[in-house]
Amino acid sequence: MSDFGFFYVVGTTETVVDPAITTLEGALNWLSTPASIELHDSYVIQLDGDEGVASRKILQCSDDNKQVTVKIRRFNAADSSTAAAVITFTGTTTDGMLEVGKGVTLILDNKITVSGEGSPSMDDAYSGFIVVQGGTLRMLTGSMITKVAAASSSAAVTVGPLSAVNVASLFELQGGKITGNITDIANSPWTAPASHGAVLLRRNGQFTMSGASEITNNTRGVVIAGPDASFTMSGGSITGNGKILENGVETDYAEGMRGAGVCVGQNLYKGTFTMEGGEISGNGGPGVGTALPPGGGVYVSSKVSSLILKGAVNIKPDDPDDPDNTGNTVCLTSASSGECPFITLGQGFTVSNPKITLDLASTRPEWVIKWVGKKVLQLDSGTTPIPLDLRERFELRNFYESSGNKNFKPFEDDTLSRYEIDDQGILVLKSNSSA
Repeated sequence: MSDFGFFYVVGTTETVVDPAITTLEGALNWLSTPASIELHDSYVIQLDGDEGVASRKILQCSDDNKQVTVKIRRFNAADSSTAAAVITFTGTTTDGMLEVGKGVTLILDNKITVSGEGSPSMDDAYSGFIVVQGGTLRMLTGSMITKVAAASSSAAVTVGPLSAVNVASLFELQGGKITGNITDIANSPWTAPASHGAVLLRRNGQFTMSGASEITNNTRGVVIAGPDASFTMSGGSITGNGKILENGVETDYAEGMRGAGVCVGQNLYKGTFTMEGGEISGNGGPGVGTALPPGGGVYVSSKVSSLILKGAVNIKPDDPDDPDNTGNTVCLTSASSGECPFITLGQGFTVSNPKITLDLASTRPEWVIKWVGKKVLQLDSGTTPIPLDLRERFELRNFYESSGNKNFKPFEDDTLSRYEIDDQGILVLKSNSSA
């Protein structure tokens, strides 16, 4: 006897929607009609094993005032012997295999895995495997998204509309895991940070990460690439990203990858990353002896973007004892002679490690020196002097672009080999330096 179920929920009472619907495909087909999904406020789809979905599904309401919740759960998930139910999608599309639209909250519960194995690569117009476009996606502890071939400008989860319509879209990672979403290097341009991995935030895409959530072993972790998009990390870990498939074998990208952990403001869009907890470590590529770029951990690519650090921040290098390791730094990049982003230090800012390696990079060698006299740190108020102990939490280095918006090299000019941050957060030459 199958333990599959498709219910609508009122209070604590679950009632079968239609006894003739016995598959996830059938339930999603029914819910894909606004007139059907709007009949009730809450639904549960219960899986008793793996399920396949044959074509793209769109869950959305036509009524602007309607809010509907759809939860997908595993039967008997609390039993430790119960394996995860794996959901796979087939068919082809350039717009995402599952879209969470207006008025809908989709919840992936414990032991629910969405797999892109065998599905087409998402590689069109900043699309994604799951697209949140006006709705909310929530992943709970024990849920997973994996094996999506996210090439070029796409991701396993894309948050924010694919059109120019500015509608808020939400993704809440509350203990789930996004892992193993890796791009084949032959299908991907390795120029400016695009997406290639776990989460892509487009216009007004809002992403929160908390609890024991994990974003690990993807090509990239989180890319903020749309106006007014934001990512708030209060818990969890972003680790070990920077992977590629080469001849079908998963490996570290040999030249490293900026923005492999978090890329803020890709395409010069205004985006915000607020880190107030959790860990970012081991992103970007292999260690000693390779031409790693700066910003494997966090890469800020636009002056209109915001990086806010507050609370207990844990941004660690791959190997803290390796002075040449550049795989997990924070990098601020100036794309012109005067556009220099900065870091805002929020309430209770502390670091778990002795220092955060802060790379100041420019897209032309002659612009590196333009960092002198620019603000690199500020407190929330913007007026309070920055305490000495906060300034000493950062180890500063400089890089410049060396080959077509791809690789960076250390800037070894003496002008920027001796500098400091003053009590207003301004980068200045030390007194014994010559201009």
